[in-house]
Amino acid sequence: MALQRPALDRLEVMRAADLKELPDGTFVLIAGAIIARQRPGTASGFIFLSNEDETGISNAIISSESSEVL
Repeated sequence: MALQRPALDRLEVMRAADLKELPDGTFVLIAGAIIARQRPGTASGFIFLSNEDETGISNAIISSESSEVL
């Protein structure tokens, strides 16, 4: 990730360490290795991801509406 960071910065991809500065509910771009993915049947279509980059681990919640955009 550190080698790709200059290109990711140009695309405004956030680092895990910088996410704590943002308000909850902010839509962001993240990159890294997905270290865990959960899609519980009781979560109404939500997907929960744990993502690791060069600065640490972040957790993302993807709604069914936002996954259609991807």
